[in-house]
Amino acid sequence: MANMNFSKQLEFLLRTLFFVGVALSSALACATSVPATDELYAVKFNLDSLVPLVDFSSLNSPIEDGDRIVVCGNCFCTAGHSQTPIRLFGVNLAYDASLPSEQDAPLVAARLSKLGVNLVRLHALDARPDTDPSQAHSILLAQQFPALNPVAIRRLKFFLDQLRNAGIYVDLNLHVGYTFNPGQDGVPALPGSASMPDQSKPLFIVNSRMSDLQVLYARNLLRALGASAKNVVAMVEINNESTLVYEWMIGHLDTVVVGAYRDGLTERWQRYQIENGMSDTALPGIPKVDAPIPERIKDNFFKLLITVDQAYLDKIRAAVRSVNQEVIIGGSQMRFGGLANLASHASMDFMDIIFTSTHTIFVANGGTGTTG
Repeated sequence: MANMNFSKQLEFLLRTLFFVGVALSSALACATSVPATDELYAVKFNLDSLVPLVDFSSLNSPIEDGDRIVVCGNCFCTAGHSQTPIRLFGVNLAYDASLPSEQDAPLVAARLSKLGVNLVRLHALDARPDTDPSQAHSILLAQQFPALNPVAIRRLKFFLDQLRNAGIYVDLNLHVGYTFNPGQDGVPALPGSASMPDQSKPLFIVNSRMSDLQVLYARNLLRALGASAKNVVAMVEINNESTLVYEWMIGHLDTVVVGAYRDGLTERWQRYQIENGMSDTALPGIPKVDAPIPERIKDNFFKLLITVDQAYLDKIRAAVRSVNQEVIIGGSQMRFGGLANLASHASMDFMDIIFTSTHTIFVANGGTGTTG
């Protein structure tokens, strides 16, 4: 029996080596050699001419009405096969990688399809607004938020069409990278010379002016994409990696929610204490997570934060629904709030448990980028 197992293992190993050799030989046939410096020899592959041995595009087919992704129990299915869960194999496209030129868009979609990808997460479209629309590094212009970049919108619509034809769904992220500008966007400035926290987290959750602008952004973006988003935009994520609960749990709420933002949250906290019969033990200010105060007070403040998180998510969700009645909607990630998100995300269609193990920094064409 032992010899038989060894024989099977050896046969499997030899078969694997054979197919790897065939794959490499086929790929090299599509390659061109390029002289390199320092006495090295570079080989450049033509990725668009790889042979079918490494082509999984047959697993995908153009997305039609019956292929729209829906929630079925605790799984995702398609509208035409509501009893059969769909398996999604996806990757992130961040920043202007989500906005390829019309020349590159079909090539990107085809390469992803060959790799077996059937979902792309379009991430950080709202980062690094453009001063020159033709650059199309962002879906936004460097004007009062949310001014959309018409060149980027045109690119994104064309890219969505290519992804649909290649059988690749889209997870569209709304707020990821944009940082509000008080002088430009009409939102409260921070005290003294303090700068806005990165991506304005979590100030937009407590400030109605910021969330109103995000409502406008969600509506305008989905309307601008129009029919190009139909069925292929399978899901929308409202807010990347941010909840009030998370900021409080890690001890940051007291340092980032300041000035007018702190005043607004404090007012809500005082009102909450009165409405819940806590007048006799009411605190005038926001309690710290490690403050030496009764746990009952902390528990009630925790509940308030969940309520505020939920109100924000429900507000943006309603904006998305006002334009698109079919797309499924998620809030933030479970890591940023933990079990509290089960309450604050009660109206969401799915819970996101994604986490990033590392951000690899790479250098290409004189610039730098990251990938998760």
